[in-house]
Amino acid sequence: VIIPNWNGISLLPDCLNSLKKQTFTDFETIVVDNGSTDASVAFIKKKFPWVQVVKLKKNYGFAKAINEGVKKSTAKYVVFLNNDTEVDQKWLSSLVGTANKHPEVISVGCKLINFYNRKKIDGVGILVNEVGQARSLGWNEKDEGQYAKPFYIFGATGGAALFRREDFIKLGLFDENYFMYYEEVDFAFRAQFLGYKSIYCPKAIIYHKHKASAKKRPNHIEYWQYKNMAQTIIKDMPSPIMFKNWRWLKILL
Repeated sequence: VIIPNWNGISLLPDCLNSLKKQTFTDFETIVVDNGSTDASVAFIKKKFPWVQVVKLKKNYGFAKAINEGVKKSTAKYVVFLNNDTEVDQKWLSSLVGTANKHPEVISVGCKLINFYNRKKIDGVGILVNEVGQARSLGWNEKDEGQYAKPFYIFGATGGAALFRREDFIKLGLFDENYFMYYEEVDFAFRAQFLGYKSIYCPKAIIYHKHKASAKKRPNHIEYWQYKNMAQTIIKDMPSPIMFKNWRWLKILL
């Protein structure tokens, strides 16, 4: 389990304590710290000595933190997890069970529930609309059982998903030019081009404090989202799709 962290000392207890309660126990936890200045590293070493810490010199962003964690791991599966989360006790067992059952998938996505309102869904996978904007499928919907069964998705959310480590490396890891946002969308495009699939696992439940980490840099959120959306469209959108039905013009508009 790889957890990127930047000044997340207030978020880590809920996240790490929930990992201690997992019914599946054959895993290691790696926190990749992006140059925190809030004593996160000392806090983890004191309160959670079973957690490995990878210290980076500065805040390199989400994508590089994940990549450094993947390089540190030797596991068959790597699971990426935001620090602003709390996971259900059967979260890991559900992810691993689904991955074992579906060798055709490169990633397994989770069911994200709003931490503060647990009747609302935060997302069940990546959805890309006609003009290249990505969002979380099911976001802000009332949970009425509409996502109770597994199904294939375009890609799994980077902050809450299992990936096959060897295949993740084979595809080139996350593109570190993204810093944060859209890195998993770019990866999903690359995986789809090579014939990989991704699946949603409804029993892998996570409670998410939506954008609790990103809110620390509010002036950058919109910049990263729009910059990285444009970058992904230019980099990944296939020409036959881009020029069909005047989509290129819709994208510009």
